Amino acid sequence: MGPLRLLRSVMTVLAALGIGGATTTAGAATITSLASSELPGGSTGTIGPVGSTPSPNNDNDAAASANVIPFNLFFNDLGAAEFEFVVANSGGTTEYRFTQMLVNNTGVAWSGFRFELGFGTGAGFVPSGTTALDLDAPDQDPAPTSSVFTVSAHLVDLLDWSGGSVPSVGSVAFTFAIDVPDGLATSHPLGLDRFTLRQAPTPVPEPGSLALLGFGLVGLASSSRRNQARPAQAASKRAPATPIPSLQCGPPQCSTTLPSRMRRIAVPLIRTGRPDGATPKKGAPVWVPSSVQFETTRSPDWISRSTRNFMSGNAARADSQ
Repeated sequence: MGPLRLLRSVMTVLAALGIGGATTTAGAATITSLASSELPGGSTGTIGPVGSTPSPNNDNDAAASANVIPFNLFFNDLGAAEFEFVVANSGGTTEYRFTQMLVNNTGVAWSGFRFELGFGTGAGFVPSGTTALDLDAPDQDPAPTSSVFTVSAHLVDLLDWSGGSVPSVGSVAFTFAIDVPDGLATSHPLGLDRFTLRQAPTPVPEPGSLALLGFGLVGLASSSRRNQARPAQAASKRAPATPIPSLQCGPPQCSTTLPSRMRRIAVPLIRTGRPDGATPKKGAPVWVPSSVQFETTRSPDWISRSTRNFMSGNAARADSQ
Protein backbone atom coordinates (compact mmCIF):
# COMPACT_ATOMS: atom_id res chain seq x y z
CA MET A 1 0.00 0.00 0.00
CA GLY A 2 1.46 3.34 -1.04
CA PRO A 3 2.02 6.18 1.46
CA LEU A 4 -0.80 8.36 0.02
CA ARG A 5 -3.32 5.54 0.08
CA LEU A 6 -2.35 4.70 3.64
CA LEU A 7 -2.79 8.33 4.69
CA ARG A 8 -6.29 8.42 3.20
CA SER A 9 -7.25 5.27 5.07
CA VAL A 10 -6.05 6.70 8.38
CA MET A 11 -7.94 9.94 7.79
CA THR A 12 -11.15 8.01 7.05
CA VAL A 13 -10.84 6.03 10.29
CA LEU A 14 -10.18 9.18 12.32
CA ALA A 15 -13.17 10.93 10.76
CA ALA A 16 -15.44 7.99 11.54
CA LEU A 17 -14.28 8.11 15.17
CA GLY A 18 -14.75 11.87 15.34
CA ILE A 19 -11.04 12.44 15.88
CA GLY A 20 -9.03 15.11 14.15
CA GLY A 21 -10.16 17.97 11.94
CA ALA A 22 -12.42 15.98 9.62
CA THR A 23 -16.05 15.41 10.57
CA THR A 24 -19.02 13.90 8.77
CA THR A 25 -21.69 16.23 10.29
CA ALA A 26 -21.78 20.01 9.80
CA GLY A 27 -21.76 22.13 12.92
CA ALA A 28 -24.65 24.42 13.96
CA ALA A 29 -25.37 27.38 16.27
CA THR A 30 -26.66 25.97 19.55
CA ILE A 31 -28.17 27.28 22.79
CA THR A 32 -25.73 26.55 25.60
CA SER A 33 -27.33 28.19 28.65
CA LEU A 34 -29.83 30.69 30.04
CA ALA A 35 -28.10 34.00 30.81
CA SER A 36 -30.99 35.66 32.65
CA SER A 37 -34.73 35.47 33.24
CA GLU A 38 -37.21 38.09 34.43
CA LEU A 39 -40.81 37.34 35.46
CA PRO A 40 -43.48 39.98 36.17
CA GLY A 41 -44.41 40.66 39.80
CA GLY A 42 -44.45 37.54 41.96
CA SER A 43 -44.66 35.13 39.02
CA THR A 44 -42.82 31.82 39.27
CA GLY A 45 -41.98 28.82 37.08
CA THR A 46 -39.40 26.42 35.71
CA ILE A 47 -37.45 26.43 32.42
CA GLY A 48 -35.39 23.71 30.84
CA PRO A 49 -33.27 21.83 30.79
CA VAL A 50 -31.37 24.32 28.59
CA GLY A 51 -28.24 23.33 26.68
CA SER A 52 -29.26 19.93 25.37
CA THR A 53 -29.10 19.80 21.56
CA PRO A 54 -29.42 16.21 20.33
CA SER A 55 -30.14 17.30 16.76
CA PRO A 56 -27.94 20.24 15.66
CA ASN A 57 -28.17 21.83 12.24
CA ASN A 58 -31.76 20.61 11.79
CA ASP A 59 -33.35 23.79 10.39
CA ASN A 60 -36.36 23.11 8.13
CA ASP A 61 -36.71 19.45 9.05
CA ALA A 62 -40.25 18.28 8.38
CA ALA A 63 -40.61 16.58 11.76
CA ALA A 64 -40.87 18.43 15.07
CA SER A 65 -37.46 19.29 16.44
CA ALA A 66 -35.88 16.97 18.97
CA ASN A 67 -34.22 20.01 20.56
CA VAL A 68 -36.90 20.82 23.13
CA ILE A 69 -36.91 23.56 25.79
CA PRO A 70 -39.93 23.21 28.14
CA PHE A 71 -41.52 26.03 30.16
CA ASN A 72 -43.95 25.89 33.08
CA LEU A 73 -44.89 29.38 34.26
CA PHE A 74 -47.37 30.83 36.77
CA PHE A 75 -48.24 34.43 35.86
CA ASN A 76 -49.20 36.06 39.15
CA ASP A 77 -49.06 39.55 37.67
CA LEU A 78 -49.58 41.16 34.26
CA GLY A 79 -46.46 42.22 32.43
CA ALA A 80 -43.74 40.83 30.20
CA ALA A 81 -41.48 37.89 30.99
CA GLU A 82 -38.00 37.90 29.41
CA PHE A 83 -35.55 35.06 28.88
CA GLU A 84 -32.04 35.68 27.49
CA PHE A 85 -30.23 32.69 25.96
CA VAL A 86 -26.50 32.25 25.28
CA VAL A 87 -25.57 30.81 21.87
CA ALA A 88 -22.40 29.00 20.75
CA ASN A 89 -21.21 29.74 17.23
CA SER A 90 -20.44 26.61 15.24
CA GLY A 91 -21.37 27.35 11.63
CA GLY A 92 -25.05 26.61 11.00
CA THR A 93 -28.69 27.04 12.08
CA THR A 94 -30.44 24.89 14.66
CA GLU A 95 -34.17 24.76 15.22
CA TYR A 96 -35.44 24.52 18.80
CA ARG A 97 -38.94 23.54 19.83
CA PHE A 98 -40.41 25.48 22.77
CA THR A 99 -43.27 23.90 24.73
CA GLN A 100 -45.01 26.10 27.28
CA MET A 101 -47.70 25.54 29.89
CA LEU A 102 -48.87 28.85 31.36
CA VAL A 103 -51.25 29.42 34.27
CA ASN A 104 -53.22 32.66 34.56
CA ASN A 105 -53.19 33.70 38.21
CA THR A 106 -53.40 37.45 37.51
CA GLY A 107 -57.07 37.89 38.45
CA VAL A 108 -57.86 39.13 34.93
CA ALA A 109 -58.90 37.07 31.90
CA TRP A 110 -56.56 37.00 28.90
CA SER A 111 -57.82 37.71 25.39
CA GLY A 112 -54.48 36.91 23.76
CA PHE A 113 -50.78 36.23 24.19
CA ARG A 114 -47.72 37.72 22.49
CA PHE A 115 -44.22 36.33 21.84
CA GLU A 116 -41.35 38.49 20.55
CA LEU A 117 -37.76 37.75 19.53
CA GLY A 118 -35.00 40.31 19.94
CA PHE A 119 -31.84 41.40 21.65
CA GLY A 120 -31.25 42.93 25.09
CA THR A 121 -33.58 43.12 28.07
CA GLY A 122 -35.85 45.65 29.77
CA ALA A 123 -35.78 49.11 28.22
CA GLY A 124 -32.86 47.99 26.04
CA PHE A 125 -34.89 45.30 24.24
CA VAL A 126 -34.97 45.65 20.43
CA PRO A 127 -36.82 43.32 17.99
CA SER A 128 -34.61 41.04 15.93
CA GLY A 129 -36.28 42.18 12.69
CA THR A 130 -35.10 40.52 9.50
CA THR A 131 -32.01 38.82 10.95
CA ALA A 132 -31.66 35.05 10.52
CA LEU A 133 -33.00 34.66 14.07
CA ASP A 134 -36.73 33.96 13.61
CA LEU A 135 -39.82 32.23 14.94
CA ASP A 136 -39.56 29.61 12.17
CA ALA A 137 -41.25 32.01 9.75
CA PRO A 138 -42.22 31.93 7.00
CA ASP A 139 -41.57 28.17 6.79
CA GLN A 140 -43.60 27.17 9.86
CA ASP A 141 -42.51 23.54 9.77
CA PRO A 142 -44.28 22.60 11.91
CA ALA A 143 -46.79 25.43 12.56
CA PRO A 144 -47.17 26.89 16.08
CA THR A 145 -50.09 25.70 18.21
CA SER A 146 -52.25 26.98 21.08
CA SER A 147 -54.70 25.07 23.23
CA VAL A 148 -57.02 28.10 23.55
CA PHE A 149 -56.38 30.77 20.93
CA THR A 150 -57.35 30.21 17.30
CA VAL A 151 -55.92 33.25 15.48
CA SER A 152 -52.23 34.09 15.14
CA ALA A 153 -50.26 36.90 13.51
CA HIS A 154 -46.99 35.16 12.67
CA LEU A 155 -43.97 37.24 11.61
CA VAL A 156 -40.24 36.52 11.75
CA ASP A 157 -39.90 38.17 15.18
CA LEU A 158 -43.52 38.21 16.42
CA LEU A 159 -46.16 35.61 17.25
CA ASP A 160 -49.35 37.30 18.44
CA TRP A 161 -52.24 35.03 19.49
CA SER A 162 -55.92 36.02 19.79
CA GLY A 163 -59.37 34.56 19.19
CA GLY A 164 -59.96 33.05 22.62
CA SER A 165 -60.00 33.69 26.34
CA VAL A 166 -58.05 32.31 29.31
CA PRO A 167 -60.00 32.94 32.53
CA SER A 168 -58.33 33.79 35.78
CA VAL A 169 -56.95 30.58 37.32
CA GLY A 170 -57.13 29.07 33.85
CA SER A 171 -54.28 27.70 31.72
CA VAL A 172 -53.07 27.67 28.13
CA ALA A 173 -50.45 25.59 26.29
CA PHE A 174 -48.26 26.74 23.39
CA THR A 175 -45.75 25.13 21.04
CA PHE A 176 -43.55 27.05 18.59
CA ALA A 177 -40.09 26.88 17.04
CA ILE A 178 -37.13 29.27 16.99
CA ASP A 179 -34.37 29.12 14.35
CA VAL A 180 -31.04 30.00 15.98
CA PRO A 181 -28.33 31.00 13.47
CA ASP A 182 -24.62 31.42 13.79
CA GLY A 183 -23.10 34.91 14.19
CA LEU A 184 -25.71 36.64 16.36
CA ALA A 185 -23.05 38.96 17.75
CA THR A 186 -23.13 40.92 14.49
CA SER A 187 -26.82 41.79 15.10
CA HIS A 188 -26.75 42.24 18.88
CA PRO A 189 -26.44 45.94 19.93
CA LEU A 190 -23.73 44.94 22.45
CA GLY A 191 -21.98 42.45 20.18
CA LEU A 192 -23.02 39.41 22.24
CA ASP A 193 -23.89 35.91 21.06
CA ARG A 194 -27.26 36.07 22.79
CA PHE A 195 -30.94 36.52 21.99
CA THR A 196 -34.03 37.26 24.07
CA LEU A 197 -37.52 35.74 24.09
CA ARG A 198 -40.07 38.21 25.47
CA GLN A 199 -43.66 37.14 26.15
CA ALA A 200 -46.73 38.71 27.76
CA PRO A 201 -50.49 38.14 28.06
CA THR A 202 -53.08 40.51 26.61
CA PRO A 203 -55.66 41.24 29.36
CA VAL A 204 -59.37 41.59 28.63
CA PRO A 205 -60.37 45.29 29.07
CA GLU A 206 -62.06 46.03 32.40
CA PRO A 207 -65.83 46.89 32.34
CA GLY A 208 -65.05 50.49 33.27
CA SER A 209 -62.78 50.85 30.26
CA LEU A 210 -65.43 49.32 28.01
CA ALA A 211 -68.04 51.73 29.40
CA LEU A 212 -65.79 54.72 28.72
CA LEU A 213 -65.21 53.46 25.20
CA GLY A 214 -68.98 53.07 24.72
CA PHE A 215 -69.67 56.61 25.97
CA GLY A 216 -67.02 57.92 23.61
CA LEU A 217 -68.60 56.16 20.63
CA VAL A 218 -72.05 57.48 21.58
CA GLY A 219 -70.63 61.00 21.86
CA LEU A 220 -69.03 60.73 18.43
CA ALA A 221 -72.29 59.49 16.92
CA SER A 222 -74.27 62.32 18.55
CA SER A 223 -71.77 64.91 17.34
CA SER A 224 -71.98 63.49 13.83
CA ARG A 225 -75.78 63.71 13.85
CA ARG A 226 -75.62 67.35 15.01
CA ASN A 227 -73.14 68.19 12.28
CA GLN A 228 -75.38 66.58 9.69
CA ALA A 229 -78.42 68.45 11.02
CA ARG A 230 -76.80 71.90 10.83
CA PRO A 231 -76.85 72.15 7.01
CA ALA A 232 -80.52 71.14 7.01
CA GLN A 233 -81.31 73.77 9.66
CA ALA A 234 -79.44 76.41 7.69
CA ALA A 235 -81.36 75.44 4.57
CA SER A 236 -84.68 75.68 6.46
CA LYS A 237 -83.80 79.23 7.51
CA ARG A 238 -83.38 80.12 3.87
CA ALA A 239 -86.69 78.48 2.90
CA PRO A 240 -89.53 80.65 1.54
CA ALA A 241 -91.71 82.35 4.14
CA THR A 242 -95.13 81.00 5.08
CA PRO A 243 -97.74 82.02 2.46
CA ILE A 244 -99.34 85.35 3.39
CA PRO A 245 -102.97 85.03 4.47
CA SER A 246 -105.51 87.44 3.03
CA LEU A 247 -106.34 90.57 5.02
CA GLN A 248 -109.79 90.90 6.53
CA CYS A 249 -110.75 94.53 6.30
CA GLY A 250 -113.59 96.57 7.59
CA PRO A 251 -114.03 100.09 8.88
CA PRO A 252 -112.11 101.60 10.50
CA GLN A 253 -109.05 99.24 10.07
CA CYS A 254 -107.67 96.03 8.58
CA SER A 255 -106.25 93.18 10.70
CA THR A 256 -105.25 89.57 10.37
CA THR A 257 -103.18 86.86 12.14
CA LEU A 258 -99.78 86.61 10.51
CA PRO A 259 -96.51 84.87 11.44
CA SER A 260 -94.59 86.46 14.31
CA ARG A 261 -91.68 87.45 12.11
CA MET A 262 -93.89 89.99 10.27
CA ARG A 263 -93.76 93.55 11.58
CA ARG A 264 -96.45 96.08 12.41
CA ILE A 265 -96.44 99.20 10.31
CA ALA A 266 -98.92 101.83 9.22
CA VAL A 267 -99.81 102.34 5.56
CA PRO A 268 -101.75 105.21 4.08
CA LEU A 269 -104.02 103.16 1.78
CA ILE A 270 -104.51 99.49 0.92
CA ARG A 271 -106.75 97.93 -1.69
CA THR A 272 -107.87 94.65 -0.20
CA GLY A 273 -109.63 93.24 -3.18
CA ARG A 274 -112.87 92.83 -1.22
CA PRO A 275 -115.93 92.42 -3.41
CA ASP A 276 -117.62 95.39 -1.72
CA GLY A 277 -114.61 97.60 -2.40
CA ALA A 278 -114.26 98.61 1.25
CA THR A 279 -110.94 100.16 2.22
CA PRO A 280 -109.35 100.81 5.60
CA LYS A 281 -109.13 104.25 7.10
CA LYS A 282 -106.10 106.22 6.07
CA GLY A 283 -103.15 105.41 8.36
CA ALA A 284 -104.96 102.51 10.10
CA PRO A 285 -102.44 100.00 11.63
CA VAL A 286 -102.27 96.57 9.98
CA TRP A 287 -99.87 93.57 9.98
CA VAL A 288 -98.24 93.20 6.59
CA PRO A 289 -95.10 91.41 5.35
CA SER A 290 -92.58 92.89 2.96
CA SER A 291 -94.10 90.97 0.04
CA VAL A 292 -97.53 92.68 0.26
CA GLN A 293 -98.29 94.79 -2.78
CA PHE A 294 -100.18 97.98 -2.14
CA GLU A 295 -101.06 101.20 -3.93
CA THR A 296 -100.99 104.71 -2.59
CA THR A 297 -101.60 108.21 -3.81
CA ARG A 298 -98.61 109.53 -1.88
CA SER A 299 -95.49 110.82 -3.60
CA PRO A 300 -92.54 108.52 -4.51
CA ASP A 301 -90.46 110.24 -1.80
CA TRP A 302 -93.00 109.23 0.88
CA ILE A 303 -93.02 105.65 -0.41
CA SER A 304 -89.22 105.50 -0.18
CA ARG A 305 -89.23 106.76 3.43
CA SER A 306 -92.00 104.32 4.39
CA THR A 307 -90.06 101.42 2.90
CA ARG A 308 -86.94 102.35 4.89
CA ASN A 309 -89.03 102.51 8.09
CA PHE A 310 -90.44 99.06 7.39
CA MET A 311 -87.08 97.46 6.66
CA SER A 312 -85.55 98.92 9.84
CA GLY A 313 -88.41 97.64 12.01
CA ASN A 314 -89.81 101.09 12.74
CA ALA A 315 -93.37 100.71 13.98
CA ALA A 316 -94.18 104.42 13.79
CA ARG A 317 -97.26 105.47 11.85
CA ALA A 318 -96.29 106.12 8.28
CA ASP A 319 -98.57 109.13 7.90
CA SER A 320 -96.79 110.88 10.82
CA GLN A 321 -93.68 111.43 8.71
